[in-house]
Amino acid sequence: MRLYIMTVAIYKADSELYANVAAEKQALAKVKDKLATQFIVLVEGDHSEENRIYTHNAADEIRGILAIDRALNALNFNYKRVASTDAKIKDYLAVADYVFIYAQGEYGEDGRIQGWLDYLSVDYPGPGVAASAICCDKLYFKHVMKSAGVSTAAYYEMSEDETLDSLLTKASLLEYPVMMKERQGGSSLGITLIKNDSELTRWLTEGCPKGASSYFMEKYIAGTFATVGIIQLSTGYYVLPVLTARTEAPFYDAELKLGKSKNAIHYSLGGNFSPQQQRLKEAAWQAFAHTGCEGISRVDMMIQGEDIFVLEINTVPGISHGGNFTQMFTSFGFSYDEMILAIMNTAFLKHTSQADKTA
Repeated sequence: MRLYIMTVAIYKADSELYANVAAEKQALAKVKDKLATQFIVLVEGDHSEENRIYTHNAADEIRGILAIDRALNALNFNYKRVASTDAKIKDYLAVADYVFIYAQGEYGEDGRIQGWLDYLSVDYPGPGVAASAICCDKLYFKHVMKSAGVSTAAYYEMSEDETLDSLLTKASLLEYPVMMKERQGGSSLGITLIKNDSELTRWLTEGCPKGASSYFMEKYIAGTFATVGIIQLSTGYYVLPVLTARTEAPFYDAELKLGKSKNAIHYSLGGNFSPQQQRLKEAAWQAFAHTGCEGISRVDMMIQGEDIFVLEINTVPGISHGGNFTQMFTSFGFSYDEMILAIMNTAFLKHTSQADKTA
């Protein structure tokens, strides 16, 4: 039996990516030729609440699945867009040469479809089964971060038979305000900001329809939201420029992400805090490496003064034309279609990265 552990290698600097853009574009042209001979299935998520919210509430310009669909069409690829709930999905996956997974949450980001594709020996971008499962469950992810020594906000696990007294005790130890977070919620869904005992009491009786064990309690971090993309290219791994978001809203909630909030949001790519930006990149890389992620992910963090807290990893990051990851990647001079090719290429690069792992 062989056990593989991801080596926490040094990622390449932004300056190296700028220098390698021409080489990467040449590599992507070859990737395009390779994919042109394959039957591609684009999996659209319909299982999770996160995906359904975007399908029914988000404007077309912020729906990544539509942007990917247009890109694959522009690239003249032979592909089929299939909903994760399609009764014939197993038939499409069985004949696919390549599967592009764009389904957040359950049956897309939790490792189940990745395991199925591994069994079928079908290529797909991004992390595999274990890393996907760990990162999809925010509580398990925090356990891994804590054990790895990566800074994350203080938290408590919830049990199925959680009582009001036990919740009040945990909130007292963390000190208000606290966040009640759904373990597998995405796009800030299933998150409630709790400021006092009465709000916590109301949450227990009215706000946790899935049962207390589906949530965890986390210390609220007042500060600046930051997110960092990571991608494997032909010349190595790169941690992309930090993107920060400032808003008057209490936190970076679902309405902000859907463009439905009355609160303005101000993005800054790269920031103006070079030493702290390097620390943010290092924290993101450590989270990525310690969870065993591969290929592509986006790491979300909070900045509070000099402190950095890792919140979660999105193993299927949003890639609409104006999405966070898209802004980071295209800032180096790549087009959107080239970004799609780069993401798809991570499926092939994973097979050649065994030299970066140790038996």
